[in-house]
Amino acid sequence: MVVLDPIQHIYLSPDRFSKIDQHHSIADKMGDIFVEHDMPRPERANNRRIDGWRLCYTLLDTDGVAVLDNCVDVIDSIPKLMRDEKNIEDAQKEGNELFLDVCESFRYGVMSYGSEQATPREVLIQREIMSIPNNTLKYQRYLELSSRPRLADIAFTIPRRRW
Repeated sequence: MVVLDPIQHIYLSPDRFSKIDQHHSIADKMGDIFVEHDMPRPERANNRRIDGWRLCYTLLDTDGVAVLDNCVDVIDSIPKLMRDEKNIEDAQKEGNELFLDVCESFRYGVMSYGSEQATPREVLIQREIMSIPNNTLKYQRYLELSSRPRLADIAFTIPRRRW
């Protein structure tokens, strides 16, 4: 029996977090389905293109990242990626070829995982409140959570150790 590591992060393009109706975004709707299947909610990907491509290049060049042999789309797509003619520090982004999306996804994952930060308190509160179906209980929980003092305001912080 093969035991796989659980998926810990799902990164989506920041534009997937824009509201598509009064209360929901594509990321919200995808997150609901992911949670039903014991996966994490999506997180905003770090969208700094040039920094992301530099990091990808450096990690690939120094064997700092590995692409598994079953990631055939990534293996096939990366060699096809071209520099942007207008900005040689950036990669080509125009077009509708699948390999461009695959490369963008690779960059999002590498850059976002490499610059992971704690989820803001407000986002955590919103996620918890949105999971409560009853509006009265939802409002009570909101009042309870928003009335708590922020730990950073009353306690010292200890840097999170990164291994």
